[in-house]
Amino acid sequence: MRLFFLVVLVIGLAIGVAYPWAAERLLGEQLGAWRVQDAGGSFEPVTVTLRQQDFPVRVMVDVTALTPPAAPAQQTTLTLTAAQDGRTVLAEKLRFTDATPRETSPQNPERIFRDEAGIIEDEAPGTYVFTVGEGDAEGVDIQQVDLVLRSKAVTSRSDARRIGLAMAGIGFFGLVAAWRIGRRRDKAPPPAAPKPRWGRGGTQP
Repeated sequence: MRLFFLVVLVIGLAIGVAYPWAAERLLGEQLGAWRVQDAGGSFEPVTVTLRQQDFPVRVMVDVTALTPPAAPAQQTTLTLTAAQDGRTVLAEKLRFTDATPRETSPQNPERIFRDEAGIIEDEAPGTYVFTVGEGDAEGVDIQQVDLVLRSKAVTSRSDARRIGLAMAGIGFFGLVAAWRIGRRRDKAPPPAAPKPRWGRGGTQP
C-alpha cells in the first residue's frame, strides 16, 4: 500500500504542479522581449505583428526592481491591454503577488519579477498594440518594465491542476496512514506460543 500511495502522490504532483509550471514557463517559443519603461520614464506602447502560426500567444510582463513590486490587496502594480484594429483582445491587472525573483547578475542587487497577463487565443493575424501602464498601488519601486511574448503557448487547464492537487493530497494522507499502520504492526508483541496438551503446564491432566 505504501508504494501505491507514493505513486499516487508523485503522479498528482506531476499533474498539479510540474505540468502547469512547465506550461507557463518552458513550453512554446519566445517571440521576443520589448522594453516599455526604463529608469522611471514614461511607458511606451509596443506594436507587434503576430502570424497565424504564433497563436496562442502568452503575454507576460517582467519588472526589474530592488524590492518585490507586489501590490497590496485590492490594488494593482501595472495594467496591460492588447488591441488589434482598436478592438481590445486582452486586458489585465498585474499585482506580482506570486512572482519569483530572478537575478540580473550576481553583482547586481536588482531582481526581475514576472507576472502573466494572459493568453491571446486564436485571434486573427496582424498588428497588435500592447500598452502597459501604472496601477493604483503607491510606493512601488520599479526600475524597468519589459513585455515578453511566447508563441504556441500551452494552456494548463485549471481542472487538471485541481485534479492533480487532489491526487497528491490523497497520496500524501494515504502514505502517512499506511506508514502509521505499519509502525503499529511492527511494535505489536508476537503471539504467545500455544501451550502443550501433555506434560508440565499442559492443558491435559
